[in-house]
Amino acid sequence: MPEISEDRITFDMDVVSIVSALSEGNPGATSVLVQWFASGPMALLEMLTLDTKRLYGSRIWEIYSDVCGHDLERFKYHVQVELPNQETGSLSVSGPLAPRFEVKEFWEKRQSGKPGANWALDVPPTTSQYTYPLY
Repeated sequence: MPEISEDRITFDMDVVSIVSALSEGNPGATSVLVQWFASGPMALLEMLTLDTKRLYGSRIWEIYSDVCGHDLERFKYHVQVELPNQETGSLSVSGPLAPRFEVKEFWEKRQSGKPGANWALDVPPTTSQYTYPLY
């Protein structure tokens, strides 16, 4: 079993420290995180999902840009619902768009998460086809 890294975010950190820890100094990631932080009162709490799923630095920008088409709301959904843990490949789902556990079709389609994967879907949509939520 692979070793799991520790969370980078601690409760005593300020916003600048959190953005720095998550962005790893990548300018694209920093801009996404600043935009996310400004998006609403729950933003900081929502951003913790990036740490939980081990999504950092240039990978934040890559997924925001290439998978989510520079759409912050789609990126938030993707991180909270579709993105597997980048170290383990396991899928955990959170946020207001997360389906209930009774939605078996959703869970049956998401069986192929792998470390470093953008999706836990066997057949992910292309960027142009990607509307959310996906059920």
